Amino acid sequence: MKRYILIGFLILSSFTKSNQFINGVDISMLKQVEENGGLFYENGNQIDPIQIFKDKGINTARIKIWHTPSLNYNNLESVLEIADRSSSVGLDLFLDFHYSDTWADPSSQTKPSAWVDLNFETLCDSVEQYSRHVITKLKNQNTFPKYVQKGFSLLSE
Repeated sequence: MKRYILIGFLILSSFTKSNQFINGVDISMLKQVEENGGLFYENGNQIDPIQIFKDKGINTARIKIWHTPSLNYNNLESVLEIADRSSSVGLDLFLDFHYSDTWADPSSQTKPSAWVDLNFETLCDSVEQYSRHVITKLKNQNTFPKYVQKGFSLLSE
C-alpha cells in the first residue's frame, strides 16, 4: 500500500485584524540579487529595498526556504538574515517551506537529497523535526512568522 504525506498550501485572501489587506512581496531572492551587484535606488539615493517596500505600503515579506540548496541561497541561514532585515522595518513574515532542495510546485516535488532514502516513518519525522527546527530558529531571533505555507505536492514512500 502506497502512503503519502500531503503537504498543502495556504492561500491568503483574508484581512488582518485591522481589516486591512495583507500587502506582500516575495523577497526570497534578495540576498542573491544583492550579492550579484543589485542596488536599489529611490529619488537617486541608494536605499535598502525592504525599506522601499515598507514605505510603499508592503506589510508582509514572503520568504521561501529550501532544505539543502546547491547555492547558499534560500537556506536557513539566508532566511534568518532576510527575516531579521524584514522584521527590523516592521514587516510580518510569511515563510514558505518547499521541502525540497530547489523549486517545488504542484507539478514538481523532489525530496531533499538528505531525505531520498528515508522510509516513510522516518520521512514523516524528518519533515516534522526540520519544520520545528526552522520555526524555533526564527522564534529565537524574534522573527516568528505570522504565516507559514507548507510545500505544494506529495512526498511518497
